[in-house]
Amino acid sequence: MEVVVKEVVEMLNKKFIFVLFILIFSITLNGMKLSELKGIRNLSNYNEVKNIEVERAVNYNNYERNKKKDRVYVNGETIPFNGAGIEEKNNKIIGITVYVNGKAEGFHYRYFDNGQLYIKIQQQNDKAEGEGFEYYPTGKLKDRRIYKNDVIIEATDYYQNGKISRTFKSTGELNGIITGYYENGVKSSVLNVTQDYSVKGEINYIRNGKTTVYEKNGNILGELNFNNGSLLGERQKLYKNGKVKYDFIGGTKDIKGLKAMRSYIEYYDNSDTMKYSCDEVSRDNWKCKEYSKDGSFKQNVDGRKYVSVNNNHHGNIWINIFLGAWNILNP
Repeated sequence: MEVVVKEVVEMLNKKFIFVLFILIFSITLNGMKLSELKGIRNLSNYNEVKNIEVERAVNYNNYERNKKKDRVYVNGETIPFNGAGIEEKNNKIIGITVYVNGKAEGFHYRYFDNGQLYIKIQQQNDKAEGEGFEYYPTGKLKDRRIYKNDVIIEATDYYQNGKISRTFKSTGELNGIITGYYENGVKSSVLNVTQDYSVKGEINYIRNGKTTVYEKNGNILGELNFNNGSLLGERQKLYKNGKVKYDFIGGTKDIKGLKAMRSYIEYYDNSDTMKYSCDEVSRDNWKCKEYSKDGSFKQNVDGRKYVSVNNNHHGNIWINIFLGAWNILNP
């Protein structure tokens, strides 16, 4: 009898060990769901992320990128990281990135301190690929982007009221067109730009080519021409009431401190008739021809008081208009 009982116990022990082994193997194989993370329920998109399965979750401070191998490794480990990287602030989750073989894969999430979703970007092999979203603290959509090989090919930005504030459409390579809108839906600007990714993690738009700016009533305010972000040597036109008021060659790279060079033309208000036509005969030395409203030549004048942006007369008028255009382009 004792022998039979002993055999039964040994058999049960073997089964228990086998079941335990299968359970441990299953846990190791299946990893975990993000729903198991402490504080995960405080995230505004909990229902979206709760069922994401990963091998393990590691705090952001416990792993780093090996620059030589360009892969992420957990500190002290030699195998590229597989799992979820969790960034925290004051014991609250503010970032989730899933890694496969040391490379970011799937959606990357960032959060405001209160757990509201801030950024959501789809990644593939460490690069943005597919859709990306940014949200206001209220939870409303701020912008939607489409990426291809880490480059934006299409984007739409929104005001908090849900209306479109601007769009971007790629025209090939890193070039594209940005179209801006006032909150009333009227077009504010059309910019030819080149995307700049030289600073990792940042996207800058360099104005390159023609930029057209509009007033809120739809009238054209200016046609600005840039060459790799510079106004220098490019023809600029400023409008008043939808008609050309000033036509000149930009004499500086930036708008701040801008002055004309080589050529400057001023028109009568609401007219195609020139009022002054000026040429720079030497540096800051301008000679102008003044015309009557009927277009007839009136007299030759010293153009410095009409062209200089430091003068309290004509110069400051058109530079203020120009700065108004600049403010529209840089809200």
